[in-house]
Amino acid sequence: MQCCRMSTRGTSFVSGGVWGGGSGRRVLCGKSASAWCTGERGRWADAAVRRQRQVVPGGRCWASPRSPLTGRSVHMRAASAGVGGMVSAASLAVQVRRLAALFVDLFPVWCMAASYAALKRPEIFLRSAFFSAPNGVSIGLSLIMLSMGATMTWADVGRCIGWRSEEVAEREPEPVATTTSVMVRRAVLLNLVVCFVVMPLVAYLLASTVMTSPRLLSSLLGTQAKARAGSAATTAAANKALRSSIITGMVLLGSVSGGQASNLCTYIAGGDVALSVAMTTVTTLLVTVALPLVTKLLLGAAVPVDAFKLAASTARVVLAPVAIGVAVNTFVLRTATARMAVRPWLPVIGILATLYTIAAALSPVSATVLSAVGEVPIVLAVIGFHIVGGLLGYYAAKEMPGMRRNELTARTVSIEAMFKSPALSFLLASKHFDGTWVLVPSAISLVVLAPLAAAYSVVLRRMGSSPLSSTLGTAPSLPTMRPFASNPVRRPSVRSDALTVGTKRVRPQPATASPMVAAPPRILHPRVLVFFRGAPNPVTVMKPDLRAFLLKMRKMRGMQVEKIEEI
Repeated sequence: MQCCRMSTRGTSFVSGGVWGGGSGRRVLCGKSASAWCTGERGRWADAAVRRQRQVVPGGRCWASPRSPLTGRSVHMRAASAGVGGMVSAASLAVQVRRLAALFVDLFPVWCMAASYAALKRPEIFLRSAFFSAPNGVSIGLSLIMLSMGATMTWADVGRCIGWRSEEVAEREPEPVATTTSVMVRRAVLLNLVVCFVVMPLVAYLLASTVMTSPRLLSSLLGTQAKARAGSAATTAAANKALRSSIITGMVLLGSVSGGQASNLCTYIAGGDVALSVAMTTVTTLLVTVALPLVTKLLLGAAVPVDAFKLAASTARVVLAPVAIGVAVNTFVLRTATARMAVRPWLPVIGILATLYTIAAALSPVSATVLSAVGEVPIVLAVIGFHIVGGLLGYYAAKEMPGMRRNELTARTVSIEAMFKSPALSFLLASKHFDGTWVLVPSAISLVVLAPLAAAYSVVLRRMGSSPLSSTLGTAPSLPTMRPFASNPVRRPSVRSDALTVGTKRVRPQPATASPMVAAPPRILHPRVLVFFRGAPNPVTVMKPDLRAFLLKMRKMRGMQVEKIEEI
């Protein structure tokens, strides 16, 4: 067995972490307190010692029932027991982290369970002062935003609001795969267009075609339509009123801002949390202007929104918890070890807060929601509305010029477009319109949106763990490989003897009498040109080595990739 080394002068052993000497050529082995070693050179190969001292093999071990070093063996057994305790504690921590990851992966299941419990047994939650508090939903949303703020830094906040000082830029350069400040502004603008232009139109089209077909309206009216069959005018008026109510409810659902729980889904999906918070804040503040305008154009009647109350609620529910979370991440969790220890539990806290919010929001309106969920065509139309919004946001962010096909931005915009705020639309519908059917789309969305968005975020999370997706996310600007026929051998390209950024020499190369000449590209080994911002010449990199090269460049200050071209 190769586990220890012996000293030529005698036995070397550890007693309480101190090296000592003996008269024999035997020493306790690190495997157990009764294993002995011999050899030309040896050392006690305990697991704690192996981390700091290299163990060189050169001895043989055998088991001894009793150690002649009785006084020393007690300390050695204690040291071995301490090492075993550390190993068991480490394995326990790993198992706990795995349980936390499994809990996050089962996020859709927990959402469906909370919705079912709140709808079937609402009295359990209504009798509890913890769930029936007047501000219960606001408290749950604040906890979600607090847990998401703890994953952010002040650099993320500055990047999203467009402020980035020269000192911060020099100390923390923006990575290649990160959403830059310019991309943030474009992504926020794209999200505004999707939220207040595209989604209301999608909702109006679905409501006016699928959800208000004559056959569906007659089935919804039921016995009332049969009782009034003698009067065609009365039946037509009832159909028109029902159709108008459903269209109004869907347009309200499509015109409201994004929900705060979208930030948690963005974090689980591996998106840009800071960008998600910025999008949620901007859409929530602009809904006071956009919602009356959209409802006036599509419905003919403007729905007023109290701008001051909505801004105060946004500051209290979104901005203040995020600021507290960022401060905790900056001043309390100072070291990387502390942040890594806390990070697996932040989505768990957010999921628990989401389940509390679902129970607190659904239990008071369980009767209305249950009557609405029974209409299968309307339920399918609402589910399709959210799915279409997510897909449109994803592909619009991927194909938008200047976005570099960034995977983080695409996931963030997709979840923001999918995750509307049904609680706000339900409140506005109940306050400004009469009738039960106006509440039906928002009530259905309260039930189906949380499990749907949770399942979508978990799917994106699983996609992000695959090698292909991680490679594309690392180099999002890499174009697709062209066929071999369109990849002819070109003349050699000349590059300088050093890679410079501005006036700074970053990566010097061996001095030569003439400039270095890159070998012509080969068909079986295609190459790419990597252009750095401020650098006079590009760098030629083999395509299989591109990812490792970009990861190495991320660690260098001032190195920011501008574009990548295939040779």
